[in-house]
Amino acid sequence: MSNKQDISYIFRDAVVPQPIETLKDGFVKWGSDNLYPQFLMGLFYNSPVHSGIINGKVNYITSGGLDYKGTDLAKWEQIKKNGSSKYTLEELGFALCFDNEILNEFYVLCVKNITTGLWQYDIIDSELIRNSENGFYFHYSENWKGQQGEKTKYKVIKSFEYRTNEDTELLFNFSVKAKQYILENGKLTSNVYPIPNYAGAIVSIMADIEMNNFHFAESVNSFTSGTIIKLNNGIPEDDVREAKEKKLRDSITERGKKGGVTILYADGKEREASIENINGTDLDKRYLETQKAIIDSTMIAHSVINPSLFGIKTQGQLGSTQELETSFVLFKQNYAIPRGKLITDSLTYINKILNDLQGDIFYKESTLRLVESTDEVNATGDALSKMSPLLANKIIENLTQNEIRALAKLSPLDGGDVVPTATTAPATFKSQDVILNSLLSCGVDCDSLTFVKSVGVSDFKDLEHQELMFISNHKIERFAEVSKEDKKILGLIDKGISYNDLVKELKQPPLEVTNKLLKLQNDGLLEQGTEMKISKLGQSEIKNTDFEIRYTYEKRPDAPDLVKGGESREFCLAVLDAKRAYLRTEIENISNDQDSDVWLYRGGWYHNPNTGNNEVACRHFWKMNIVIK
Repeated sequence: MSNKQDISYIFRDAVVPQPIETLKDGFVKWGSDNLYPQFLMGLFYNSPVHSGIINGKVNYITSGGLDYKGTDLAKWEQIKKNGSSKYTLEELGFALCFDNEILNEFYVLCVKNITTGLWQYDIIDSELIRNSENGFYFHYSENWKGQQGEKTKYKVIKSFEYRTNEDTELLFNFSVKAKQYILENGKLTSNVYPIPNYAGAIVSIMADIEMNNFHFAESVNSFTSGTIIKLNNGIPEDDVREAKEKKLRDSITERGKKGGVTILYADGKEREASIENINGTDLDKRYLETQKAIIDSTMIAHSVINPSLFGIKTQGQLGSTQELETSFVLFKQNYAIPRGKLITDSLTYINKILNDLQGDIFYKESTLRLVESTDEVNATGDALSKMSPLLANKIIENLTQNEIRALAKLSPLDGGDVVPTATTAPATFKSQDVILNSLLSCGVDCDSLTFVKSVGVSDFKDLEHQELMFISNHKIERFAEVSKEDKKILGLIDKGISYNDLVKELKQPPLEVTNKLLKLQNDGLLEQGTEMKISKLGQSEIKNTDFEIRYTYEKRPDAPDLVKGGESREFCLAVLDAKRAYLRTEIENISNDQDSDVWLYRGGWYHNPNTGNNEVACRHFWKMNIVIK
C-alpha cells in the first residue's frame, strides 16, 4: 500500500430513453430497445402526479357516457352491447381514451360476429403493437424482447384501411403522428409513431419518480444518501479495490438506496473507516423544493389550468367553487370535448363502414361534482341528521331562516338572520292549510299543457333571470336542431300533403324522406304512428308559438321510495295529486300573502332509509318547465 490519497466516484447513469424509429424484420422498432411505449406506460404507473392527471383527464372525457344521435336506434342498442365481446362499447371507449392520453394513439380490434353479421370490437393494448413499414399490417406481441413466436403470442393483423369483404379481423388505428428531433443522434424520427402531448415533461416525470424513490429510501436508509465513506487503512491493490467497490456499488446505488456515494481511500493516521455526510442534513428539504418545480413543469406540459381539478393542491391556489367551475368549463371546452371527439368520431366512422350505422356516436358532457368542505354549517347538518326527527325539529325552531337555508345549501335572504319567535316561526313548521289551499286554487291542470323541457330548481334566487336563460337556451338548441328543411316538411304536413306528394316536393328518394320523418317523430315534432300528423311541439315550430315557464311539484329523481308502511306528508300528497302547474308570480303572491317562502315549504326533516340519516328537505322538489303558451 502506498502512502497517498485516492478518490473514486460512483454514480448511476441518468439516461432519458428516446423514441428512435428503426426498421427491423418487416416492422418499425419504437425506441432503441423497441420498448419506448412500455417506458411511457411505466411513467404513468410510477409517477403519482402524472398518473393523477391522466386519470383525471380520462374521467372528465368519458364520465358522461357514450350516446347516439340518429334513426337506427335498434342497431345502436346492439352495437352498444358489443356482441359476444367481454367489453361493452362504453368500456371500450374508456380503454381507448386511456391509451390516447398516454401514447397519443389507440387501436380497435374489429372482429366480425358470424352469427349476427355485425362487427364487434375488442380492447387491444396499444403498447403491444408495432407498425409495418408499408402500413398494410400491424404486428402484435405480448413481449417485444428477443425472438418473436408462439411464446410471445406474436401475430400479424391486417389494417382497417386495407379491408376487403372477405376479412373477419381488422385493426383500426388512430394516431397523432409527428416528427421529433432526437438529441442523442441528431436525427429526426421517421414519422411512424406519435409523440405524447406531455412530451416536454418526460424528464420532469422521470425526476418525480426518482424524488419519490429518494424519499422512500431516505426513510429506510437515511445515512446512505449523499455520504462519504472513508476507508482509512490505506489504498488497496486494484483487484481488491474493485471487489470492495463492486460490493458497495451493488448494495448502495440500486434504486432503493439512492444518493450516490463517494469513497475515499487514505493511509490515514488512525486507519479507521468513517462515514461523513457531505450534504448536510437538509438534503430532503432541497429535494422537496426541486420536486415542487418538477410538479409545476408536469402540469404545464399537461395543459392543466387549475391543479385542484386533478386533486393537486398548490400553495396560493384558490379553490373556490366558482373558480373550479370556471376552470372546469375552460378545460372541458378546450381539451376534454376535442379529445373525446377523436374517439367518438373514430367509433362513428368504424360503425358506419362495418355496420352501416347511420348517425353519430358522441360523449355526453361530463359534469363537475363538487364536495364542499365540512364547516360549521355542514357540521350542524351532520349533527341534526343523527338526531330523532322530533329533536331535530325542536332545534331547528331556534335557527334563523338563513341558517336553515344554508343547511339546504341555498343562498341567504335579506332579513333572514333573525332567530324566529313563536309568532314568526319558519314557514316549514307553520300550519299547512292556508298555503295548501292557495296552491290548490291556482295554477292549471298539467294534462292541459304541452311540456317541452324541464329542470329541477335548487336555487330560488333571481328566478326571473333563470327563466329567461332557460327559454333562451332552449330556443338556441331548437334552432340548431330544427333545420329549414325540417320546418318546410312540417309546414307541408300541416297543410295536409300526402306522402307521395311530399316525396315529389322534396325531390328525394322515398327511403331518405322516410328517415327524415322518423327523425321528426323522434324529436317529438310529429305524432308517433303511421300517419303524418304534426304534434303540438311541431305546431310551435312552424307557427312561432311562444313559450312560458310553469313550476310543478314532483318527487326528486334521486329520492328513495318510502319504507314499507311509510307515507308522505299531507301537504306533499295533496299537491302531487292535484297535478297543477304554476306561474312564478302565483307562487310569489302566495308567499307574500302568507309571509312565508312557499319555495321552501316542502322543507322538513324526513328519514332517508338508504342512509339512515334525517335530511333537511323532503323527497319532493320544485321543477321548472318550459311549456307551450
